[in-house]
Amino acid sequence: MKSKVSKAEKKASSTRPNENHLRVNFLHHAAQLLFSQSVERGDALSKLGSTYIRHMNDVCLMEHIKVDREIGRTLCAKCKRVFVSNPDSNSHPIKIRLNRKKQVVRTCLDCGAVRRFTMNRNYLSRNEKAELEMTLCESREAIDQAGGVEVKSES
Repeated sequence: MKSKVSKAEKKASSTRPNENHLRVNFLHHAAQLLFSQSVERGDALSKLGSTYIRHMNDVCLMEHIKVDREIGRTLCAKCKRVFVSNPDSNSHPIKIRLNRKKQVVRTCLDCGAVRRFTMNRNYLSRNEKAELEMTLCESREAIDQAGGVEVKSES
């Protein structure tokens, strides 16, 4: 006998992190660490980091995992480099500039790949939206509590 599972339960179970999500997360963090320690772009650490990123993309393709937007924006699509600056050197792996069309233009200094992001000054991340909603709810509750108590004036 099959039990009926609601769509919300299916969606919740599919978004829970499993072994593959943890593997993708580990590979991304390992690649970030390797790129932050690499001195030159052709050294062994950066090549190993690129290999980890390629392996991460393969896992995502095989298991139908969508790479998170925040992770995807730290990667170069062409050369598979993680954009992490080395604290020991003054060089940065990317060049960022603003466009006339209100775009942020990111150029990879290794391969020359260009990526444009539209700039939205009113953008709030998911966590910032949740914080804002919580503060609004708390302020509404405080107003409701203050409104429920009658203020007696002496006249």
